Amino acid sequence: MWGGLHVWPLLPSVTSAVTGAFTRFASDAPSDPHVSLFAGLGYMSGHFAWAVGQYDALGREEPPIFAEFKDDSELYGTTKIFSTARVAALSDFADELDKSEPAGMRSRFTTATFRADEELLKFMADVFLEEVNAAIESGLSDDEHFAPMLGIQPLTRNMLKEQAKRGGNVMGIDEDDAPLVGQYGLLPVTEMALISFVT
Repeated sequence: MWGGLHVWPLLPSVTSAVTGAFTRFASDAPSDPHVSLFAGLGYMSGHFAWAVGQYDALGREEPPIFAEFKDDSELYGTTKIFSTARVAALSDFADELDKSEPAGMRSRFTTATFRADEELLKFMADVFLEEVNAAIESGLSDDEHFAPMLGIQPLTRNMLKEQAKRGGNVMGIDEDDAPLVGQYGLLPVTEMALISFVT
């Protein structure tokens, strides 16, 4: 299969480009059932960045549905920091994700599901940045394990249609509700993080 991570530095133009392309992918995904995508805005070691994981089960390099995620400095306002895109075995991609997100790195996990909406995703990114910066100012910049992430993954019509054949979505979500976004917030559970977020 073809796939990998694509990473851009945080800029307003990158947030706009990623959330727009993500929302359009969520709507267009039924046109290509062999692809999958996730995105995340994360903070680690003093830096924010957007990462997008793109995968094609047929091994096609950059299939047309991913066109808006190409390294377009005019659209994004910058170039990618790096990309790990390649043709490889599924186990290789699983190993890559495991190394970038080792077990226990982010131990507090929250989710939400809502309709795919570009403006809502931009708003969520803004709130995430505001809250992380407030936590940093409260002393978490000294905690080397502080690495929160706002992750998003599309729940597309074709995904929900296939789920219905096997008993349906556990939350009762129907194919007609799509395209949706599954949002997950990941926080490291360290003593300083708990004190900051509980008080």
